[in-house]
Amino acid sequence: MNKLYISLIAVAFLLITGYFVQTSYKASEMSDVQIACENSGGVFVDDNCTCPSKIESDDSATYTYDEKNGECTDAFGLPGGISGEEIKKSHPLNNK
Repeated sequence: MNKLYISLIAVAFLLITGYFVQTSYKASEMSDVQIACENSGGVFVDDNCTCPSKIESDDSATYTYDEKNGECTDAFGLPGGISGEEIKKSHPLNNK
């Protein structure tokens, strides 16, 4: 009976470990285009980036996909999402 419990625990451990290893490999396989899309507020599915019509922090912008840099950009060419927030923070007018 003890051997059965030990075997079940070992199998569970291996399954859980395998899941986390597979997940970490999947994250490292993201392409630069996928990362740019998602960091600019888009969703990358089936090799396509879908940009939102609006992003929560920006009430007026409409975002479109820029094939040149792989980002979702507004009418001024600025990315949305994390990338856009980083650019806004680094702008000289924000550093008072």
